[in-house]
Amino acid sequence: LNRNFMIDASGSAFLYTLNTGTGDDVCMSASQELTTSATGTCVASSGRYKQDISPLQDALATVLVMQPRSYQYKNRNSVQRYGLIAEELALVAPQLVYSRPSPTIRGVLEPDSVYYIDIIAYLIGAIQQQSARIVKLEGL
Repeated sequence: LNRNFMIDASGSAFLYTLNTGTGDDVCMSASQELTTSATGTCVASSGRYKQDISPLQDALATVLVMQPRSYQYKNRNSVQRYGLIAEELALVAPQLVYSRPSPTIRGVLEPDSVYYIDIIAYLIGAIQQQSARIVKLEGL
């Protein structure tokens, strides 16, 4: 079973990771072009690719309910890793979790991956909210 690639019932293909063998990851840009990234992170971020842009709400409250964990991946000679558990995060912030069709239960979506790039916006918003509170308290 290849967990990095999946085709769902509608015929849509999902590629979770792909490595070129040179250390660069293959990424798809907003214009649907394949690119490579030595950092492993490539996200089209220009406003020209986006619509319905609005301020992020409740960033601090969302961050405060996240449960950071340390862990090792199963079935790998894995080093200690740090992050979030998709199932736990899905309970409090489902917008930050990718869920895919269950391989065993038809019609059920199972939390699978965390949108870590999206979490950055929540962290920035939380810092801004905390900073505003500190400034207000210092002004008293």
